[in-house]
Amino acid sequence: MTVTVNSASGTTKYIPGKIEAESYDAHQGGMYAVATSDAGGGQQVIGITPNSWMDYNVVVTQSGNYNVSFRVATPQLHAQFQIKLGNTVLGTINIPYTGEWNAWTTVTLTNVPLTAGPQTLRILSTGTETCNFNWMEYALAPAPRGIGTGESQLIVDKNLPKPPTGLSVSVFPNPTEAHFNLKIKSKSSDLVQVKVYDILGRQVQYLQGTPGEVLRLGSALKAGAYLIETRQGDEKIVTKVVKQ
Repeated sequence: MTVTVNSASGTTKYIPGKIEAESYDAHQGGMYAVATSDAGGGQQVIGITPNSWMDYNVVVTQSGNYNVSFRVATPQLHAQFQIKLGNTVLGTINIPYTGEWNAWTTVTLTNVPLTAGPQTLRILSTGTETCNFNWMEYALAPAPRGIGTGESQLIVDKNLPKPPTGLSVSVFPNPTEAHFNLKIKSKSSDLVQVKVYDILGRQVQYLQGTPGEVLRLGSALKAGAYLIETRQGDEKIVTKVVKQ
């Protein structure tokens, strides 16, 4: 069953900005809004079951990569959200155990690509368990900082409870006049996201792959320096490459 409702706020939802969880424009599943115990008051959404979803009609005022922060609480271990635009998965975030249904924390999904204009973003529950959901906030992500030619830099969130996956990549040839081959290695079988940025921090290519796969990048890129960001879960590797 799909339910379509008017936005609870009665106003247009803009990105960048904060969006209340209960201000969905359509949903599927047994979720509903109740008063929240979180700071700031208002309402929260509960009853989010696996494979249920909430659609939000938004206006993105500036194209770019966004960091999306979710305000959540759960005594369960396996809650997860995806952000989708149509059939495209823009990002996936694991919701951490907080101890109680009213023990709130904020978790952030980084570098979600959005294009300026009106669109409908879907929050899909892809875990096997559930959480309470208060709000989400979209903020423009800072451009990645450059590193030395040919270097790769592994970045791991020190606050993560999960052990490192052993993610590694090799990029060849580099430099190249044609395209780059990116080979992915990891102990985990989870999906890997690959984004290419130009020297101004603009995303110019996006691909997904799996460990053991060799991805082809940059065929359509102009000559210049680029950064390839390879991400799996909460680990990422940034590699500088040159197109001749």
